[in-house]
Amino acid sequence: MGKWASEICTPNKGASVWLCTFETTEAATAAYDQAALEFKEAKAKLNFPELRAS
Repeated sequence: MGKWASEICTPNKGASVWLCTFETTEAATAAYDQAALEFKEAKAKLNFPELRAS
């Protein structure tokens, strides 16, 4: 089991969505970024902005 957790708040609902636990901070932040793109689309503030292009 990883030691870094990732979760995101959904827009307009304020509810948290648990993403998972990860072994590295990079994996946890990448999971957050992917969820942010799905939930917030163009308004997403990303840790890794290069994900927006992929």
